[in-house]
Amino acid sequence: MELTTNIYTLEDLESTDLTPYDGVYLGDPWSTDYPANLNLNLTDLEQALKILKARGLRAYISTFSVPREEDMPGVEKLLERIHDKSLPVDMLEVHNAGVLEMINSSPLNIPIHMGAVANIYTSAAAKLFREHGVTRVTGSYELTLEELKVLKDLGLEVEILVQGPMALGVSEKCPAGWWMKGEISQARICNEVVHLESEHMALRARGRATWSGKDVCLLEILSRLWALKFGFFRIDGTLYGSDYIREAGSIYREAWNGIANGTPVDVKRQKEMVNKLAWYNSNGLCNGYLLGQSGSDYMGDLWPPRD
Repeated sequence: MELTTNIYTLEDLESTDLTPYDGVYLGDPWSTDYPANLNLNLTDLEQALKILKARGLRAYISTFSVPREEDMPGVEKLLERIHDKSLPVDMLEVHNAGVLEMINSSPLNIPIHMGAVANIYTSAAAKLFREHGVTRVTGSYELTLEELKVLKDLGLEVEILVQGPMALGVSEKCPAGWWMKGEISQARICNEVVHLESEHMALRARGRATWSGKDVCLLEILSRLWALKFGFFRIDGTLYGSDYIREAGSIYREAWNGIANGTPVDVKRQKEMVNKLAWYNSNGLCNGYLLGQSGSDYMGDLWPPRD
């Protein structure tokens, strides 16, 4: 198994225990508004790469998910710095075909991961990206496990979000800034998590992205993922921070090691694990769309708690 998470700034990296993880995606792909963003602040990025390598972790860099024309020079500078300084980058995460073409036109020879908003719904799309040098994909969140297996059978690495919120969409500007209509400073509100609730739905926003109200939690079906030979998993700590990243990583590492060693954790311990993960989100947990149901449903016995 490879277990990864995402870190957006050097300060967050320095304060986060990443012991359970194999690799880290550096940089915020959802907003170009913050100067501390590691895919824009290249001085901090170099230091972050040194830290990851000193910890024995794989270093991935996330590029912006929906760049506009004015954002592309920043991507070009990032690629040039990686090449000119031979930075130890193990993979580049890309969500945009234009950025993919920019990488392929550069002298870089680094594996490419097409990310969650690249709209990969079919094997035809996956094959097209594979022909352009992509080695790893995150299928669109609406895909089921059976559909993801089709992508994996093409010889691609398929990464699955096992814990955390789903990014449902990305706006041209920070949506919370529009909603607040200047009541709070744009810089402040766009760097915070804003909760949106109605009678039938809960969503969250941060930066330019809108997120699912519930957190995906696949702890209860890890043995099924093992049987299907999936092995690339991400825990998204975007909305929670360092304590969540450490605790969620430790939980999944313990559970996966038990499955791999033939001694899976018992039901009582699994319930404790799921309840710890659910504590971070009052909206609850879901399985996403992987089991063929509504993306907000949880199909399993471990949550919500039962007497």
